[in-house]
Amino acid sequence: MNQKYLCGVAVNGQEEEILAYFEATPENVAAFLCAYPSYRKIAVCTTDGKPFLTVDLGLRVTIPDQKYLHEKLLPILHPIQQGEAGPPKLKTVSKEIAEAAPCPKPDWNYLYWDGYSNKKYQAILNGKGLLNWEQDGKIHKVELQVRPYMDRNNLAIEIVCWDSGVPEPWKSLTVNLDGQRDKNYAFVDCDLKDDLLLWLDKNGLAKHTGSMVQNGSAVYAEYRFIGKRLKELDPDGYRVYEERYIEARKAQALPEERSQ
Repeated sequence: MNQKYLCGVAVNGQEEEILAYFEATPENVAAFLCAYPSYRKIAVCTTDGKPFLTVDLGLRVTIPDQKYLHEKLLPILHPIQQGEAGPPKLKTVSKEIAEAAPCPKPDWNYLYWDGYSNKKYQAILNGKGLLNWEQDGKIHKVELQVRPYMDRNNLAIEIVCWDSGVPEPWKSLTVNLDGQRDKNYAFVDCDLKDDLLLWLDKNGLAKHTGSMVQNGSAVYAEYRFIGKRLKELDPDGYRVYEERYIEARKAQALPEERSQ
């Protein structure tokens, strides 16, 4: 925990209400959780809104920092839950004091609620989950996010830029043309990057099938993406794509796929 202060928040859909500011101690975190049992959902966040933990209906605790949970928080909460101790007193501070203190980037996975597993977040921090994208004389650090397109469950890959240290949606690597693609096949926009074929090959991402499609002035090339590589970069996203793809083929009774 690298924060000096935290804030406790009540969450109702998209609306949030700050209930308290307090020092970032395990005792205060436990005290806050015990102080507001009637709310459907509460959260503990940094003073600039990055989540540390959430509690739904007073039961389900979501906290990516499992070490903090087991070593610092549960030893306080368990005796309370067993009736062996009362909750600690919540020691609050004013909003002005809390927001005047430095609020560094959290040393936990605050993007967990945005779909970043601890494994994926760690890979991004150590650079293994990022790729270099060179364009206009600059090298950008990018992440690939895998998902299925909603209408046909074809492979969709989004490029997310990490130049600023936080994820920012940037470009779509694939395009959703008419028709059902075989597993791991997708069309990409040839105008995205001059050396796109080389970039995809260099990063072990895909091989060009030789098929090209023109739609107006745009030219799209078909690629067979390497499933194992996509799974390395976005395990959860690729799993969802695979599941939706299998469901779609079963529902449509589609013929045999091309070789993978």
